[in-house]
Amino acid sequence: MVTSWENTAATVQAALKAKIPKEWLLEESGLSSKPKNVLPVFKSCSLLSDKELEITDVQDCVAHLEKVHSKEWSALEVTVAFCKRAAVAHQLLNCLMDIDFVGAMQRAKELDEHLASTGEVVGPLHGLPISFKDLTQVKGMKITIGFVALADTVSEKDAIAVQTLRQAGAVVYAKTTMPQTGMAIETTSNLYGRTLNPFNIDLSCGGSSGGEGSLNGCHGAPIGIATDIGGSIRAPASFNGLYGVRPTSRRFSYLGNTLGFTGQTAILSSIGPVGRSLRDIELILKVWNAFEPWLYDPAVMAKKWDPVPIPKKATIGVMYWDEVVMPHPPVQRALKLVVERLIAAGHETIANALVDSLSNTIPLQEKG
Repeated sequence: MVTSWENTAATVQAALKAKIPKEWLLEESGLSSKPKNVLPVFKSCSLLSDKELEITDVQDCVAHLEKVHSKEWSALEVTVAFCKRAAVAHQLLNCLMDIDFVGAMQRAKELDEHLASTGEVVGPLHGLPISFKDLTQVKGMKITIGFVALADTVSEKDAIAVQTLRQAGAVVYAKTTMPQTGMAIETTSNLYGRTLNPFNIDLSCGGSSGGEGSLNGCHGAPIGIATDIGGSIRAPASFNGLYGVRPTSRRFSYLGNTLGFTGQTAILSSIGPVGRSLRDIELILKVWNAFEPWLYDPAVMAKKWDPVPIPKKATIGVMYWDEVVMPHPPVQRALKLVVERLIAAGHETIANALVDSLSNTIPLQEKG
C-alpha cells in the first residue's frame, strides 16, 4: 500500500505533538488567535512558572552556567524550563522536528548528582541545554533534512560536534526544522510545514537553519547548533535578533552532518552556533577546538585556539554594492550606519570609489 506524502506528514507531526506532555499544551483558542509577535504569550499562557520565565529569559549561556555551576540553579531546573519553553514555542511557531525531553531530564539529573557528590562539574557546559538542526546526527533522534522519504530515519550515533558538547556537559533536548535539502533561505517543507518568525509570524524566520533561529529567537533554547553554506546560519540569526557565525570550512568537524545533495563538495558547508551573545559563540567554538577534532576527523585543520589581539584601529573594507545585485534601501542604510559608527570609534573604512558614491543615494534619515 502506497501512503501519500500528506498522510506521512500528518502522522509525523502528530507523533511529535504526542511527545509534548499534556500539561504543556496550549489551549486551542490561544493557538487560533495568536498575535503576530508571540513573545508575550510565553508569560500570558501561564504554563511557565515565574522561575522558569526567569531561567529562560536570562541574558545568555555564560550567565546560565554561572548559576548552575554555583548550584544556585540545578541542571534539572534549567532543562525543564527550556523543554517547556521549547514545547510552547513549537506550538506557536512549528520550529521543532524531534524532541527528547525525557532523555534530557534524565541526563540533567545525572549531572546534578555528579556535582553534588564530587563538587566538580563534568565540563565547561555542565547543565546547558543545546538544540541541534535537523541534519545533524544525534543518536536516537530523527534526521530527515526535510524529506518525506526520510520521515522515519533515526540516527545511530552522534556527530563529532554533538559528542564534543555532550562530553563538555551539554544536555541535548530538541532538534529543529529546516527546508527540504537545506538549499533555501526560508524554512518550510512538505514534511513539517512552515516555521514562523517569533517577532512577526507573517515574516520569514530565515533558512536553512530557520528552526534554530525561531527557537533561539523566542528563548526556547540558550543556544543552538546550525550549519551554513551560503547564509544558513547568518540569515536566521539576522532575522531573529541573534548572534551567529559561519566558521571557516574544516575549522571544526562537519562529520555526522548530512548533506542535502550527495557528492556536493564544490562549496563546503560549515557548522556553527547561533545564540544570544558574542561570548556564547566564542564559548562553543573554544569547546569544540579544545576537543581537538582533527584527531577524530581528518578533514579538520589541526589548529589550536589562538586569540588574535584586537587592534585599537582597524582598516575595514566596505562593499556597498557588488555591481550585480543592488541591496535594498534598508540594507544600504544599515551599511552606512555601521560605517559611521566604525569611523566614530576611530577605525578606518575603505570602499571602491564607484561603489562608495552609490552609497550616497540612500540618506540615513530616509525611512522608505
